[in-house]
Amino acid sequence: MNDLAEKVSPGSDGLSIIPFGNGAERIFGNKDAGAKIMGINFNTHSSGHLFRAAQEGIVFSFRYGLDIMKETGIIPSVIRAGDANMFQSRIFQEALSCMIDREIHLFNTDGSIGAARGSRYRL
Repeated sequence: MNDLAEKVSPGSDGLSIIPFGNGAERIFGNKDAGAKIMGINFNTHSSGHLFRAAQEGIVFSFRYGLDIMKETGIIPSVIRAGDANMFQSRIFQEALSCMIDREIHLFNTDGSIGAARGSRYRL
């Protein structure tokens, strides 16, 4: 999927995926914002476009969550994550790093160990 997504230019040729709907309602005051695919053209968009648009949409939702954290005074200086899941995608890493203007430090870990390690660090 990442190889196909890398063949598509940023912005996915106008295809957008709003990934909300799987737990994101908590940041919207328990309102279900739903997930949406917008701008799809079956004549021009390929699976690579969908894969890239999904990753870009997740980056924007990640940024939205960080903006909410900033409003409460939490301003992370770096993002520390396990070298797993979305963070294994170069597209996701680069888009997120650029979008939030922060370095991303990856660790050889999974989610449970990463949470334990992360608890040692302060923002």
